[in-house]
Amino acid sequence: MRFVSALAVAAALALPNTAGAGTPAATVTYRLCLHRHPTAPTGPGFSIGVTHLRVSQISCSRAAAAVRTGKFELTPGGPLFSTPGFACQSPIGPPPPRSKPRYFRCTHRHERFEFLVPGSS
Repeated sequence: MRFVSALAVAAALALPNTAGAGTPAATVTYRLCLHRHPTAPTGPGFSIGVTHLRVSQISCSRAAAAVRTGKFELTPGGPLFSTPGFACQSPIGPPPPRSKPRYFRCTHRHERFEFLVPGSS
């Protein structure tokens, strides 16, 4: 009985250390795609142009193609962006005055790209 109790205590002491241990989040380094200003559709006949396309571990042409095949959904909180094969995050609501630009971000494994939408970022 004492052996089980000692084992349970040892496991309980070890769990917080292993659960809390981990590698710190890696810093993602983006590079700017010059002269790339793709547009994404919002509906039939309408599209939104993006600026400041930046990439990490993906080519600029592939990121621009992902934007062109993506779609903006216009909502009261602002446009939401989605594209096949990527998980995307969109800023919600109007940007606060004098705030830093809020990028639309998309990821697929280690490939990342982000961009701004004038007026909503």
